[in-house]
Amino acid sequence: MNLLVLGGTRFVGRHIVESAVASGHNVTLFNRGQTNPDLFPNLETMVGDREKDLGLLNGRHWDGVIDVCGYVPRIVKLSIEAAKRCSDRYCFISSISVYGDFAKEGLREGDPVATIADPTVEEIDAETYGALKAICEDIVLDAFGDRGLVVRPGLVVGPGDPSDRFTYWPVRLRRGGRVVAPDLKDHPVQFIDGLDLAAFTVGLTERNASGLFNGVGPAERLRFEDALSRMRSAAGSDAEIVWTAPSVLEREGLEPFSDFPLITSYDGSYAGMAAADASKAVAAGLTCRPIEETTRDLLAWWPSLDRDLKTGLKPEKEAALLLS
Repeated sequence: MNLLVLGGTRFVGRHIVESAVASGHNVTLFNRGQTNPDLFPNLETMVGDREKDLGLLNGRHWDGVIDVCGYVPRIVKLSIEAAKRCSDRYCFISSISVYGDFAKEGLREGDPVATIADPTVEEIDAETYGALKAICEDIVLDAFGDRGLVVRPGLVVGPGDPSDRFTYWPVRLRRGGRVVAPDLKDHPVQFIDGLDLAAFTVGLTERNASGLFNGVGPAERLRFEDALSRMRSAAGSDAEIVWTAPSVLEREGLEPFSDFPLITSYDGSYAGMAAADASKAVAAGLTCRPIEETTRDLLAWWPSLDRDLKTGLKPEKEAALLLS
């Protein structure tokens, strides 16, 4: 297939491009040339801005477009209008954040999505992100119908992740010692390795799949306690998990997700964000590597970055907790 990837040089996009090339597809990139511009020297790259340079696509044809970096409905609509002139299919990478109620576990693709009072807002933040992604989805599916594909990833992890929203735990566990963790052992844990998301997305595109898919894993329900135990084992660590009451953590001003990645809320109100239904994706070919493999890959990659973790409990705060 001849594929056009919008974006393609950061984390998820990079994995998708590498997966497509490894599968024998011809890939063209369209991006601003600002992030890792020399990453794919052997691939055609069209340097341009989605807001004003989509005319570069005129007169060309691709079997499919994969949009990795669409967030604002107005910009996605411009991309769609250009894509309809040059492509048969459109795949949009959305987000599990589109759902409207995360108190519910087992969210399925047909469940209600978030809405926003002003759909023309273009400021992306925690309040607008999911609803704007949902509007983008509608634009894609309205324009391409049964030739439109939407993948809704959950927490994407693995080498290349700039957020450290999963990386914190393998790195901290390998360091050893006493590790503070919220005493929410049964809290669901859900994520998808970027490599698995890429292979799934490319596979769906190859098969001309259409509609909505939750791009989440693992297929089985994973508990927080089990996740930490398996990561600790994969890290070869003798770290001691110090299970700490959420009330203590709240009193200290420590937040779920930011201070304690993988925990979406202390009270269960956002448990559904880590427990979406993956059955449709699995039936369509999604496979997820074991958490141990992702952990080992992260620990091999992390030392090359030479920076501090962006997410997770700060060492000085953890030390103070352990002394209290």
